[in-house]
Amino acid sequence: MDTSICLDTIFSIIIIIQMTLILVFFFRLFHQGAFQFFIKEGLSNPTNDKINRATEKTQEKYMGYGLSKELVEDFKVKLIHIIEDEKTYLNPNLKLSDVAKKIGLSNNQTSQVINQSFEKDFNSFINEFRIREAAYLLQQDQNTTVIEIIYQVGFNNKVTFNKAFKKYYKCTPKEYMRKHFHLD
Repeated sequence: MDTSICLDTIFSIIIIIQMTLILVFFFRLFHQGAFQFFIKEGLSNPTNDKINRATEKTQEKYMGYGLSKELVEDFKVKLIHIIEDEKTYLNPNLKLSDVAKKIGLSNNQTSQVINQSFEKDFNSFINEFRIREAAYLLQQDQNTTVIEIIYQVGFNNKVTFNKAFKKYYKCTPKEYMRKHFHLD
C-alpha cells in the first residue's frame, strides 16, 4: 500500500472534520444572533427587518423579568416536555398560570418563554398542539365525528376549533378529511 495515498486520505479526513466544525460554529453563532451587525449595516431584506423589529419589541417587553436567552432556551425545553409529552394541552381548562406553576416560573416569565421561543401567544401556542392532535385523530378514524374530536383535544366550542384549524391547515376540518380520505 502506498503511504502517500494513505496520508492524502488522512489529510482529507482532517480537512472535512475541520470544515464541519467551522460550519457548526458559524451555524450556532447565526442562531444566537451574533450576525445582527449585518442587518444593521444595510444588508437586510424586508422579511429580516420585520423579524428583527418583532424580536426587539419582544426583548424590550420582557427586559424587567430577568430571563436571559439561555434561561429562555432551558425553560423552552421544559415547556415542550410538559405540553407535548404530558399532553397537558388536552385539558380544556388549561391556563397560562397552570403551565407557569408546572415549569416553576411566573405567568409573565412563562409568557416570555412562549413569545420569544415560538413567536406566539399562549392560546395560539396551545391551540397548535390541539389542532395537530385533532388532525391526527381525524386521520386515525374516519367514523369519529369532528364534534367528538373537538372536545377530545381540549376545545370548548366548534367556532374556536374551526378558526384555529383553518389558521393552521388553511382549510376546514371537512376539507382536510376530503383531502386525506379522498371523500367526495
